[in-house]
Amino acid sequence: MAPPPLCSAPLLLPVHFCRHTKLPQRAEFTGTATNAYVTFLEGVDSAFALDYLLGGFIAGGVPPQLGSTDAPTPWDAQAAAWVARFNAYGHAVEGAAETLVFDATCCHVPGLCEWVACADAIAVALTGGHLATPATAGVIVATNATVALPAALTPDGATVLLFQAATVPVARVDAGDDGAVALTLVLTSPVAPCVDLGGGFWRLATQDVRVTRIAPNGTVLGVAWAFGRRVSGRRRGRACGTCEGLRSTPRLANRALVYYASGCILSTQTVR
Repeated sequence: MAPPPLCSAPLLLPVHFCRHTKLPQRAEFTGTATNAYVTFLEGVDSAFALDYLLGGFIAGGVPPQLGSTDAPTPWDAQAAAWVARFNAYGHAVEGAAETLVFDATCCHVPGLCEWVACADAIAVALTGGHLATPATAGVIVATNATVALPAALTPDGATVLLFQAATVPVARVDAGDDGAVALTLVLTSPVAPCVDLGGGFWRLATQDVRVTRIAPNGTVLGVAWAFGRRVSGRRRGRACGTCEGLRSTPRLANRALVYYASGCILSTQTVR
């Protein structure tokens, strides 16, 4: 296997920090799971880089494989927090990875193009975590296309780990069925994202959507209404910015919520 080059702009990181779709895809294509390759903490040069690496792994259900000498590093606590999230949300179900958007212009041959980051989107079912939820899924979005999550992955009360690649200015994700009343999103990318949300969960019938922002440590940061009134029909919600900060700005007839933190939890619930 050829040595990894650097990622293209805007990231100057080793490309294995940016190939998150390739690991679950290899399981999908070959039927065999692949490990994450060892990452030595001494080689990490920024908190952003480590969050980007591990946030993508956790969303893909890939166990982090971290190495270090016996000496402490500045990243030990940060790495431990991501390992704890992996234990909470679980690992990928080996036969339940599905490429939802396929970049036909990009090389996907396992081994030959292992280090090529493609504009794909892939979803995985997660299992083995200690959080009790009806279903847990991960989705990695490295495309500007709208990503429709399979209904089986997002039943009522599901938790979805969402990783947005740095090359994607707005991650467009449709999730949930028409009868769902609760959906939890866990944002795992350190890139300050814009996430445009739609799908069956957002088909409302004289309802509003209550959004609760929860920090990675479990602190409730705020509660807001997505629309500020009861509405009907297919709607979309947009989240951009920081989890700690919240503001509303006009967006068509709706209001846009702004929130984000690496590992931030967004608990959404429709209210009649």
